[in-house]
Amino acid sequence: MKYALLLFSLTSPTLAVSAQDLATGVIQQIEVYGLPIHASTMEYVQPITVITDDELRSKSTATLGETLKNEVGIHSSYYGPVASSPIIRGLDGPRVLITQNGLDVGDASRGGPDHLVSTETGSAEQIEILRGPATLFYGAGAIGGVVNVLDDRVPKSNDTKAQFSASHNTVAKEKQAGFGVTAGAGSFAYHLDGFWRYGENYKLPRSAVHEMEHHHNDEIDHEEIHRGQARRLFNSAASSQSLNLGASYLMEAGFIGISYGKLARNNGVPGHGHFEENAGAEHEAEKVGSELRQDRWQLLSEISVDTGFLTSINSKIGYTDYQHQEIHGDADHTDGNTLFENTTLQGRTDLLHRELSGWHGALSLEYKNTDFSSIGAEAFTPPAQTDTWALALVEEKHLGKTLWQLGARIENTSLKANGATLPIADHDHDHDHDHRMDEEEQVSDVFSLGEYDFTPYSLSAGLVWNFTAGYKFGLSYAYSQRAPSAAELFALGPHIGTRTYEVGGLFDIHEEAPGEFHLDFIGIPTKEKSDNIDISLRKHAGNLGFVFNAFYNEIGDYYYQADTGLTNRDLFDHSENDTHEHDAELPVYIFRQEDAEFYGVELELMWRPADYLQWTLWGDIIQAELKSGEYLPRTPPKRIGMYWELRRNAWAGKLSTSHNFQQDHTSFGETTTGSYTLLDAEVTYTWTLNGADVTLFMQADNLADEEARVHSSFLKDQAPLPGRGFRLGLRGVL
Repeated sequence: MKYALLLFSLTSPTLAVSAQDLATGVIQQIEVYGLPIHASTMEYVQPITVITDDELRSKSTATLGETLKNEVGIHSSYYGPVASSPIIRGLDGPRVLITQNGLDVGDASRGGPDHLVSTETGSAEQIEILRGPATLFYGAGAIGGVVNVLDDRVPKSNDTKAQFSASHNTVAKEKQAGFGVTAGAGSFAYHLDGFWRYGENYKLPRSAVHEMEHHHNDEIDHEEIHRGQARRLFNSAASSQSLNLGASYLMEAGFIGISYGKLARNNGVPGHGHFEENAGAEHEAEKVGSELRQDRWQLLSEISVDTGFLTSINSKIGYTDYQHQEIHGDADHTDGNTLFENTTLQGRTDLLHRELSGWHGALSLEYKNTDFSSIGAEAFTPPAQTDTWALALVEEKHLGKTLWQLGARIENTSLKANGATLPIADHDHDHDHDHRMDEEEQVSDVFSLGEYDFTPYSLSAGLVWNFTAGYKFGLSYAYSQRAPSAAELFALGPHIGTRTYEVGGLFDIHEEAPGEFHLDFIGIPTKEKSDNIDISLRKHAGNLGFVFNAFYNEIGDYYYQADTGLTNRDLFDHSENDTHEHDAELPVYIFRQEDAEFYGVELELMWRPADYLQWTLWGDIIQAELKSGEYLPRTPPKRIGMYWELRRNAWAGKLSTSHNFQQDHTSFGETTTGSYTLLDAEVTYTWTLNGADVTLFMQADNLADEEARVHSSFLKDQAPLPGRGFRLGLRGVL
């Protein structure tokens, strides 16, 4: 793991850092590009984790959440190998922004934790994780943090670079291959990359299989059991492929370039296959699958300005056309299918100015339009459009050994349910059906959702004190506001991926009489308000280094999904003979607003006893509670881990272990999740072939075949982590 130290500053002779300084110490420091002003890695206000080079290639998996899950302060919302999203300090979904080259990835993952993050880490050159509020330059959707995936699709130089990889793992019989090349001549540069991945249902730990068989769990691949082969999780297979190309025009003052990428992915939805009795067979399964397609355009430019008040104008424009379809059984039978579509248009310009009375800074102008729709049997949110305009400013100044940083941002966000109407109970209607309403009765009183406008703003102040050589102390405060997302407001329907029936924050469930429940419209929603304090102490020089972070985040009017203890059959009358999953009995979760607080600590300690050997100890604790004293649902548990890394000539090896403690800080309706310990290993051998570094690698995951369930997942009981698996592969870099 590598840390970069965040600095909003211009490069100047007084702040220049030599390559020798960067290489000094056990903590490797790397330049950060996910900010409008490229950060000097010797100064920071809040810590940023940066993963790059061999470390990134080693950790890369099919999902972003699993790639990042062992970074300090970062957990994963696990929905099998098909979908997994990063959780930063207990926050995820619409509070953690996922970007590619600084622009929103434009998928549906922020509205549903079971939806895939549509960015491929295998072709990435660097991943940057900004912990805590990153709202100043990324907006209210980054109130919990940012994950920025950097690639070379829009090349900044015509230097020739190339990479390839191919691997096979045993846990899912997964085969993967990928390549990338950047080259050019004169004023032109081009880039081409692609990947292909195919995996079958993944293997479960033996103890998890025994438990699921004992409870007659239909999520096991029974066909595999009957054939006497390894137990595998039913409906967890996935395949994906992508092709990306780009080109740039290079100038002395900078560059301008464009890229196009296409992503396709087909996968099962774990926990959602139905086994039914059949006269001709013991079991017959109807699979629930997902087909994803995405087209993404990017235009990037960085132009230096030699005269006037400005020094640089950096612009980004992105357009993403995303869709995925959830399919029941036969793809040709569309009655039970649901189509999710999302188009995103975003433009941002960063204006970097010259020093003024010792202050360096940048002004950012941004516009983003998101048009989301879901159509079909499980469309749990109506079509909605979100428009955001924003203006942000960050300034900094050095005073002696202290760096001071100030920032502000203001947005205007408009959310509109496009022509959507929702059925609201008519309280005067005489209900039958055991005091439950059917959907035809509700249509008698229809309510239009309309349009909602918010003006969130953010303010921040921080300092970095270089109080002695090799040590730094950072303190920052941020006040941030966030407008609710369309899903948080408008949701009303079955969400197959999480096995829940979702109700948005615009509504409340009212019990008018014992056993008689209504959906009520409760009025205009409010913004979230966050007060965040972050403290950091870092030693970055010498053969012993450490990073210690402590944070406290108080969020007023926090939106969270509360288990009501009801099912959709308590709200609507469904026939007991219904067989389709969208008509099945589902627990009702409603978005509610209450004051909450998040606090915790993060630690990483690194010791290098010899040039070829390094030992790292890491851990984090996150506490998430409502001010009323109740725990928030699906809060990640405490963790501690350690690993040894050995590099000797062409050989390298890593042995790591991590322990997740039992999570018994549960909310209403949640169950305790047991502790588990994972043991992993990796061995690599690298040689030079025609100027390229070629690496043969073997990885072993979960060597002890430990049963492990992810507390932050709605499907922890249906989809445990994979069992013991091995991965063998070859990769090369030129």
